[in-house]
Amino acid sequence: MRLIDTDKFEKYLLEKFGPSQDSTVLFLYGLIAEQPTVEQDNWISCSERLPSNKQQVIVCDNIATWVCNFEEEHGFCTPYFGGTFNYRIYEHVIAWQPLPEPYKGVGSK
Repeated sequence: MRLIDTDKFEKYLLEKFGPSQDSTVLFLYGLIAEQPTVEQDNWISCSERLPSNKQQVIVCDNIATWVCNFEEEHGFCTPYFGGTFNYRIYEHVIAWQPLPEPYKGVGSK
């Protein structure tokens, strides 16, 4: 499946053909109108809701985006072993989202 920016394509058609009555152009406008929209903002504000305990999530802090864990005891953190078991705690996370489904490969069920 390929997703296209239908707004950009429609703008291209308008620039190229104008408000044409050509049957091919009208057909293309019809195809554009039928396309589903994709919600791109899956971010959840930390002030709205926090992840479940021990959930691995994608987080951001207005500077970077990365994957880490959420643990009720430590908040957003990454466990590491540096002689002893410790956590890198991220205090400035403003939003998070669940990880996407793992890649299944072509032909996998």
